[in-house]
Amino acid sequence: MDNTIDEKFKSKLMEIFQLEENAIVLDVSLSKLGVSSIYYIKMVVGMEDLFNIEFDDECLDYEKFETLSEILEYIKKKISEKQ
Repeated sequence: MDNTIDEKFKSKLMEIFQLEENAIVLDVSLSKLGVSSIYYIKMVVGMEDLFNIEFDDECLDYEKFETLSEILEYIKKKISEKQ
């Protein structure tokens, strides 16, 4: 199941940031990727729609997460809480 979540996550990132698949590096810091607050909110909304979850209010600040991996782990946690 995790693999499917990972693939969906990467696919949504490619769509939002208009990147090629090999450009998605999960352990790079968001600041190095140039993620602004606007792109972060686009990503949050996209992930909420894709995975049918809701980010907690304190996680709406893009400085809450350092890497894409941390966001992915958070999403997996939210999905498991729903089950």
